Amino acid sequence: LALAHERGGRPEAAEQLWLGLTAAWPDELWLSVELARYWADRGIRLDEAETLARDALTALGRQRWLSWDQSRAARTGRGLDRLVYLDCLGWVLYRQGERAAGRELLAQARSQADAAGQPQPLNLYHLGVVYYEQGQDADALRVVDMALALDPTLGPAKLLRERLTGRGRQTT
Repeated sequence: LALAHERGGRPEAAEQLWLGLTAAWPDELWLSVELARYWADRGIRLDEAETLARDALTALGRQRWLSWDQSRAARTGRGLDRLVYLDCLGWVLYRQGERAAGRELLAQARSQADAAGQPQPLNLYHLGVVYYEQGQDADALRVVDMALALDPTLGPAKLLRERLTGRGRQTT
């Protein structure tokens, strides 16, 4: 429902729902990561977003360490969770102005996703923004096209692609 509010142009309703969900289920790490990503996308509450993303990544690491069955962790998506959490933290750091650290984490997430054969559209989009802002338009277009091939409904990636293909360079 929060994602529907977000995509439907009702950011205040989305944020209130994310806040309520994270308060009600604090152990559901993915909720914290989604709230951190939400704030990073809007460039707000970035210190809190960083804390949420770092805490979720740390907690996920503890869960994996405690798991005696690593193959089960892989089958249940824990490896994929790590990629998503790394991407989130990288995106938050990038949006905070910690460009090098953010780019490094985004690249790590992509490398691990590629090695696992599970590229993540949102991670590819985030890398596209980084490349775009660094004037690396060919790289930006390449990863944005990959993101859209995986998820044709990823609106921000569509907008970035439009900027890169004939509508002129604009600031994101």
